[in-house]
Amino acid sequence: LLKDAMQKAKIDVEDEEIARAIVNVLRQNRMTPEQLKMDLASKGTTYEQYKMQVAQQIRMIKFTNQVIGQQVKLSDRELRDYYERNKERFGASSTFESAREQVYDDLYEERMNEAMKNYLLAQRQKAYIDIR
Repeated sequence: LLKDAMQKAKIDVEDEEIARAIVNVLRQNRMTPEQLKMDLASKGTTYEQYKMQVAQQIRMIKFTNQVIGQQVKLSDRELRDYYERNKERFGASSTFESAREQVYDDLYEERMNEAMKNYLLAQRQKAYIDIR
């Protein structure tokens, strides 16, 4: 269902985006391109297959941000309430202002997961499968 929705939304991934993502992976793992290719080969994957996987991951992120992310709006009140309910998560000595970015990230991720579940549920309800 998601694959179909991404195709309908015409989410494209440019070669430069794939290259940047792979450079980030190399940097994070302190690897050279040759080391990455050897690691992939040891796992039975080619570099081209890996690039296709990276492209699919980027496509999914873009789709999620464009379609699902627009449904998630967080007010300052919601952030403060979330912080108050989860103070222990942010450290005993933290203040809302010092933890604001982490509070936003945590609540946004929570709401994105809810929105994605709701989106998938709606897509499933629209889907018709004829089993013969």
